[in-house]
Amino acid sequence: MKRNTEDMRLAELLKKESHQPEANEWFTPRVLNRLPEKQHRSGIWLKVLLYAVVILGVVAWWMYFCHNLDTDVITVLDIITYATAFMASMAVVVVAIMDFARTD
Repeated sequence: MKRNTEDMRLAELLKKESHQPEANEWFTPRVLNRLPEKQHRSGIWLKVLLYAVVILGVVAWWMYFCHNLDTDVITVLDIITYATAFMASMAVVVVAIMDFARTD
């Protein structure tokens, strides 16, 4: 395969734009070029707001359901609704905890 001038210019551009090695014998240019770029956690407030809205929605739903529940008769639908709401509530809490506990 022949290398033309475009190939050589592209190779030079890639070499110039790649990460340059620091003074560390363990990090070779090949390793540095394979490392992912550092991700910034700039959207943390949006994430906190989103989880707060979701958790407030779950709490509001629980309050609405408990307020409108007829305590004289408990139906199978009530039990299924409580079980589903409980599982959904736990899923929201677990996902939020895992997301904020994750280290980047």
